[in-house]
Formats: sequence, structure tokens, C-alpha cells
Amino acid sequence: MSKIRGSARWDWQRGLLKIVYELACMELGPEYLEDPTAVKFRAILRPETISREQALQQGLKGTIRILGGEKPLLFLVDNPDWMVGGLLATGRSICGYVNIFNIFEGSILVTVEREKYWACQDNGIIWVIDVPNKSASRNTLMELVRAFTAESFE
Repeated sequence: MSKIRGSARWDWQRGLLKIVYELACMELGPEYLEDPTAVKFRAILRPETISREQALQQGLKGTIRILGGEKPLLFLVDNPDWMVGGLLATGRSICGYVNIFNIFEGSILVTVEREKYWACQDNGIIWVIDVPNKSASRNTLMELVRAFTAESFE
């Protein structure tokens, strides 16, 4: 992961990695545990203490950042009251995405074998936890696009 910076930031970044890994396991099923990228995730998450440098050596690909007023990569979830996580199809790969209250955001590759897990999954599954409304929903990417479009024209 080329964009992990500073050891003080490592703990929260590792937390986002854990969320992405858990989402991948939940959505892709038990066969995901044998995926080479899942093995890399566990190498980072299992030890109680692992340095940022040791984590980088595992070769996970993606970006983890503090938004600091910037817009999230996934504009459909631009809501500071939400915690969002999901999986998005990107060509032959699947990427994990997490956004915590528009403060922390991560986009991490979870597998390069999309066809092994998803024949046709509407290009993504997104979980939205609306904290003030105490609700959680599982949506396909297209459901979110349709909801966003409908809200835009009301």
C-alpha cells in the first residue's frame, strides 16, 4: 500500500483494513479465505503488533486517507452521518471500500479474481449505516445510483 504515511496513523489505517477484510469475507464467502490477497490481509491483521513497514511488505494495493474536507471517492455516500463499506467490481478485480463519517476513507484491492466470486453482482454491494436514524441497509451499486438520481430530481 503505497499511501500509508506516518506511524501515528497506522492504528486507524489498520482498523480500516480490518473492516475491508471482514466485508470481503462476509460478501465473497468462505472460499475467499483461500484467496492470495486474503492471506496478505491476515498477515497484517493477525499479529498484535506489526509495524507499518512490515505491513507495506505484504503488498496490498490501495489508498487509505483522512479526507480533511475533501469529497469521498464514492460520491454516492457523501454523508457525514454515515458509515459505509462495501465491495466494488473494477474490471477483473474487486475493491473494498470504507468511509467513516466522511473523515476516514479507504479503497483496497481484495482480489484479482472477480469471476471466481461474482458472475454478475450489479458491480458492487454497499452497506450504509445511517447513525442518526439507527438504520443499516445493504444496497447494490445500481440501487444507490437510482436513489441518488431520484433525490436529485425531486
